[in-house]
Amino acid sequence: MGRAIRAALLSALIMPGVGQLHNKQVRKAGLMVSASSLLFLIFFALLTTKLWAAIATLDQASPELGPWMAIVERLAAGGLGWLWLMMAIALPLWLYGVIDAFVTGRRLEADERGGPGEEQG
Repeated sequence: MGRAIRAALLSALIMPGVGQLHNKQVRKAGLMVSASSLLFLIFFALLTTKLWAAIATLDQASPELGPWMAIVERLAAGGLGWLWLMMAIALPLWLYGVIDAFVTGRRLEADERGGPGEEQG
């Protein structure tokens, strides 16, 4: 498996920025891992807050729903705009990480074997 494929898989399956680290782009990797981690922490904090609010009002839920469906209903009633916003930020970050890791890996492979790729001069 080539460097480009490994880098893309690392960014796709583990975390955006890990592929850049594999390609020895330390600064870019640090920025991407930091952004991904911050996004995850914000998502987790929002989810936890909304989940606790839903659980706190569980006694007001309809008894025929059951506890799990009552929680889901409360979460959905509170609006899911925050979830869509998080996805709208996370998906481009993830895509950029995968594509950048693959393209940079290809360029590094070409440079290592001295083949076609960037102009040599």
